[in-house]
Amino acid sequence: MKNVLDNLSNVGNRVRASVLVYGSDAEIKIKLNEFNRLEDFKAALDKRLKFHGSPQTRIDKALRIANKELFTKENGDRPDVPNYLVLVTDGKQNSGSWITDQNFVSWYASPLWRRNITIFAIGVAQAEYSQLKRIAGPKGKALYRRKLNQLNEAVDTVIPKHCRGTGL
Repeated sequence: MKNVLDNLSNVGNRVRASVLVYGSDAEIKIKLNEFNRLEDFKAALDKRLKFHGSPQTRIDKALRIANKELFTKENGDRPDVPNYLVLVTDGKQNSGSWITDQNFVSWYASPLWRRNITIFAIGVAQAEYSQLKRIAGPKGKALYRRKLNQLNEAVDTVIPKHCRGTGL
């Protein structure tokens, strides 16, 4: 995530970023309006985020919270600014419910598309590229790399051209 932010230098402090962590459940860890400076946001990443394994990969819960809670005026969403959701997963949707797992894209990703929120679905390890493509939808992008450390080379393909900079 820091690597992505480092490539947004030409937009200065106009960028708002947020973090939502998911596994068996999903929770917003940093709200869009919590920090005004990228440096403060990046410092908070180290302090607030602890990743633990989870028996489930509930992408459906992450997408639902992104739609219902994250991209809201109360959390700092600005209606006149494009929204991007970068979803990173090391697995595939597995709620334990076949009906949820078969329909989670239409139930939870498509409402984000209808709100013009562009989804970049990024997968590593056990992620499934076909599922990533379905999550990203018609305007988004899907990206898969076998190992997490291979994502750095691919970050440039995720960042929209109008947002790219030359580093902070």
